[in-house]
Amino acid sequence: MVRRQIRRFPEGQFVAVRGYGDEERVLGVAMLMRTDRPPSAKPKPWLRMIGGLGLRNHVASGRWLYGVEMAVDPDAQGQGVGSALYRRRLELVRELGLDGMYAGGMLKGYRRFRNRMSPREYAERVRSGEIEDPTVTMQLRRGFRAAGVIEDYEDDDEAGNCAMLIVWRPQPDGSAVQRRVVDDGSERRSASERPPRTATAALTATPAPPAAPAAPAVRRTASQRAAAAAKARSEPGSAS
Repeated sequence: MVRRQIRRFPEGQFVAVRGYGDEERVLGVAMLMRTDRPPSAKPKPWLRMIGGLGLRNHVASGRWLYGVEMAVDPDAQGQGVGSALYRRRLELVRELGLDGMYAGGMLKGYRRFRNRMSPREYAERVRSGEIEDPTVTMQLRRGFRAAGVIEDYEDDDEAGNCAMLIVWRPQPDGSAVQRRVVDDGSERRSASERPPRTATAALTATPAPPAAPAAPAVRRTASQRAAAAAKARSEPGSAS
């Protein structure tokens, strides 16, 4: 599976690593594909969107990046790993001159509200800022915009099988302007928002895990690194 992903789109497969003396530890992984299907099109479930784990639906000339998956080792969470992977993915949008990136962010906090509201109502309250979702709220703070709810996105009982469609667009001045997708398939422009900084995290080797770990390095992946990072899988398409 990992080898097929790398063969199809090597530029879009990343791992975050940190050095400990002469060794490196894989802390996280992010997988992307290109698509010519814009975020304003009718959303598809995760597996149908990517065409299987080998990314059969990758389109080499596609104008959009699609967030296939992102995962961070639970022991490395809160250490800047996810932020480094986010920055690198958004940098790739600019490097390739694409229209933007979108993904389905799993509504992982819905489990706490399932007896009080529907997944769609929960998603709307997350979008408005009334409720903080552990996955989607963090994505919105990184410059993505909520563009709708994808029902039956992935089999995930905690999220009510639903995801938030999140979209990020670069602008020449460095701002991120998103358009909210409305029911008729058209797009409505929303206020601009500054994206995360685009500097790539630097690798700092240390003899042992420090009290305040250095920022991880994010690299295009080799198959053995991706295979190790896959053990830390979180949720599909979570641009997290």
